[in-house]
Amino acid sequence: MFYFLNIIYYFYPIENKQVLNKTPYLTLYFKQNLAPYELPLLRSAILKAVQKQHVLYHNHKGGMFRQDYPLIQYKSIKGKAAVIYLSDGVEAIPLLFNATDKIIYLSNHNKDINLSVEQIVSKNYTLMPAQEALFFYKIRNWLPLHNEHYTKYHQIEEKHNKISFLKQHLVKNIITFMKGVSAYPCNHITIGTFEIKQEKWISFKDIKFKGFDVFFSTNAFLPPYIGLGKGAAHNYGVIIPVKKQIQEQVKLQLNDEE
Repeated sequence: MFYFLNIIYYFYPIENKQVLNKTPYLTLYFKQNLAPYELPLLRSAILKAVQKQHVLYHNHKGGMFRQDYPLIQYKSIKGKAAVIYLSDGVEAIPLLFNATDKIIYLSNHNKDINLSVEQIVSKNYTLMPAQEALFFYKIRNWLPLHNEHYTKYHQIEEKHNKISFLKQHLVKNIITFMKGVSAYPCNHITIGTFEIKQEKWISFKDIKFKGFDVFFSTNAFLPPYIGLGKGAAHNYGVIIPVKKQIQEQVKLQLNDEE
């Protein structure tokens, strides 16, 4: 436990929260496999371990839901249980490591599995929007529509207008993320390519939402596996960077179309 905690302080001195406008990004990968549908088990196990002592672990304050962007996010990354800490969320890491000597258990098929850290990835990202460079991503299980937005979307008849509506929400989600991690300025976000790969119904907290898998490009750099939109802390709206080879192919295709 103390070995891993020292690694955290080596990569990122917690007392220096925003060094040179860089945003801290740290991922704990656990040894245990975890399917996406098992995410509530991971979150429940960690909340039990930290005894809900830090608001960023559960995003509730004074009996109300914390509306700001979630700085601690629970993930299934390539089939592995993981937790992402962003910006001020890094300060809550010692609370989890101090709890590990009490053992964190993940209930799985009536078995208790001891969660143990396999790898720590720590980076500091500059999140200033680029003027010209385009970054390509896939966003998986994105939930941009709820309440009146869902109604408005289905009242739109033309496909290109539906796309424009969704692109506006993606820009808003990116700005919410940037504001949440104190990456300023966060205006002038643009979306280029936007292709819906799948439109589907997704259950979140026992409620069905219209969800999307989308391939898109933007001038904003987005750290891998962060969440955008509703359920960002629960493995929804997951950002996956597209490999450089595919990016180059798309750029060539866009140039041919001009």
